[in-house]
Amino acid sequence: MPNAMPYLVLIAICAIASSVLLVHKRAAWPLILLLSFSGMIYVFEFYIFVLKDCYRYSPHLLAIPYYDNVLGAVFSNLLSVPVAALFIAVYRLSWRWIVGLSLAYGGVEWLFLQLGIYQHHWWRTGYTILALILFFRFARQWLVWLAERGRAFRFVTLLMFAWSVVATVVFTLAVTGIRVFHSGYFQDPYRDDIFLSAMYGFFKAAVISVTVTATRHHWRRLISLAVILAANLVLMKLGILRVRIPLWQYWLIYGPCCLLVLWLVAVGNRKLEQFRMNH
Repeated sequence: MPNAMPYLVLIAICAIASSVLLVHKRAAWPLILLLSFSGMIYVFEFYIFVLKDCYRYSPHLLAIPYYDNVLGAVFSNLLSVPVAALFIAVYRLSWRWIVGLSLAYGGVEWLFLQLGIYQHHWWRTGYTILALILFFRFARQWLVWLAERGRAFRFVTLLMFAWSVVATVVFTLAVTGIRVFHSGYFQDPYRDDIFLSAMYGFFKAAVISVTVTATRHHWRRLISLAVILAANLVLMKLGILRVRIPLWQYWLIYGPCCLLVLWLVAVGNRKLEQFRMNH
């Protein structure tokens, strides 16, 4: 059986489940919340996965081993886990569901280990189960806080949503070979790229989120893109950001990507405001 098959089956199940929920709720805010949960897991994964090299995925979908590893993490943790968290939060599922789903994900992890498509370095399945119990309970409470406590929770939700969107675009640019970040912090240049691009992606998400929440004027929101453009130029000048295609092609690709992210974050902010008013 190809390594990718279990990952693709997992993603198909999660895609169907999330689609059913979105159709049932007939609203956009669950999708915003789903991606926000992904952003929250990015924070955790950045530490244990990128910095501490806790485990390794092998879906064998990308030629570059570390990018393939990251793609497996995206499938396993950053897409499937937030779907379960979304169901728990939206339907206020009980502790029984929280523990049951955590054990089920632990079972999936054990299966992946037995299939040889995933391996632990210092991580353990028990850590996964405990972390999921805590995260699922946190996700359930987060929706309550989002409905009741206003701006601070809405901003963090928007920031995590923005980071998940930005991280997806950043990873796509890396995989396609359009650009690469380099610092020399890690010996593996592709791990080094993910390390830097994750931090820079968070910076961009923060700039856009602050600008979107600070003003409703569309033209003023473009200030965030000017800041990001300036940061790109500085990183290029320092040799930290290396573009592998002609610059005019890079800007033709990168500019619309930034506009798309800005628009998505603005839409996300509006949907979260509507959620707050309706709850």
